[in-house]
Amino acid sequence: MFFFRRYPAVLQRFLGTEYQVVAFGLNDRTLQNTGNKPYRKEKAFQQSKDYLPDCVVILLGTNDSKDYNWISEEAFLQQYKELIAEYQTLSSHPRILICTPPCAFSPINRFFYITNDAKLERIPVIAGLVRTVAKETRVELVDLYSLTDGKRELFGPDGLHPSVEGAKVIAGAICRRITNIC
Repeated sequence: MFFFRRYPAVLQRFLGTEYQVVAFGLNDRTLQNTGNKPYRKEKAFQQSKDYLPDCVVILLGTNDSKDYNWISEEAFLQQYKELIAEYQTLSSHPRILICTPPCAFSPINRFFYITNDAKLERIPVIAGLVRTVAKETRVELVDLYSLTDGKRELFGPDGLHPSVEGAKVIAGAICRRITNIC
């Protein structure tokens, strides 16, 4: 049996009571507004802005890799910059951390191919684009792709979603970026 854990819950544990981690993320969402389930068209996106956070952690891109969601590198770059700009205009002036998508792997069997139609060869391209966005917008980067590259054991049977151990690794990297102590 495989257990999955969302990294925000683990991040809260790592950060302790001095921080309040509120997860506004949704599964299967895309950065690009032209994708099948754009994050910016969800109530959770507006809620995340209404919350007026002190810090925003963005992890998007894996679902954009799917052929039916992908438009172009230029569209991805532009829409990521637009997303960041929306958070930068908040009155709370949050610190913004953007994460490259983690590495993705083939599913362990045919059953999990149903839930994994990400284009594995596009994930490193998207990770590179996220690095470019961080540099051009001067926001902080958490390179989850490099951290998880070649580490299949950090993911569940679908090859996309982190295992309990994977969630710890991801949360640890974000925690270190936020506090420099995790």
